[in-house]
Amino acid sequence: MKQVKHVSLGCVLALTLAGGLGSRSVSAATAPAPLAKVSMALAGLTSYQVDYSVRSTQNPPSIEKDVYVVLHHGSRRIDRVAAMHPSGVGDTTVIEDVISGSRDCERYPVTAPFSCSQNPSLSASITGAVDPGRGLSGKGVSVHFHAAAAKMVAGVKCTGYAFTLHTPTEHGSGVLYVSPSVNFPCEEDATLVGPAIGPTTAGATQTLISTWTWRRFNDPKLKVPAVPAS
Repeated sequence: MKQVKHVSLGCVLALTLAGGLGSRSVSAATAPAPLAKVSMALAGLTSYQVDYSVRSTQNPPSIEKDVYVVLHHGSRRIDRVAAMHPSGVGDTTVIEDVISGSRDCERYPVTAPFSCSQNPSLSASITGAVDPGRGLSGKGVSVHFHAAAAKMVAGVKCTGYAFTLHTPTEHGSGVLYVSPSVNFPCEEDATLVGPAIGPTTAGATQTLISTWTWRRFNDPKLKVPAVPAS
């Protein structure tokens, strides 16, 4: 189970966003004005969904598609179902995590019972990943923004904020699209270059090409599975 997570692109990029971008400095002069408002807008929702897809240029390539369901009912709970096809592995692996605070309940395969434990690092990475306002702010490594063209996402004209980033081990760029009327994130497209994952030659790198899409805001049909009591 833990070995599967080590090659998960979703965990890699979520940790990058929460542990990397989330620790980068963004000056008030360069940050997009609505960025801080995005977190406030998402926190005011009862529920929303985030769809995530990523592919790696490693040879052989790896791909992953995740679905996150976020509920705010007194406390926040996140259900993440990740379908991953790691580099060099023939079968697609499906894993599910239910996050509440720092508690992670996971099952693999998804027909198995949930097993729960305290996992602050994974919880923080997933929590940061579903909130670009949190993921693209903080202190540490450089992130710079500049204006980008607007984009229609699901019938909504969303304002574009292009960004570039650098860390000691990786660099990349992307565009965050935000709905200007309500400050909800629409989409984030990013390309990230960093160390290759798994058995590779020393110094090998990979490029991760990802898309995040936020939708189903305040949808009462969104549910998070029941997990064992604490």
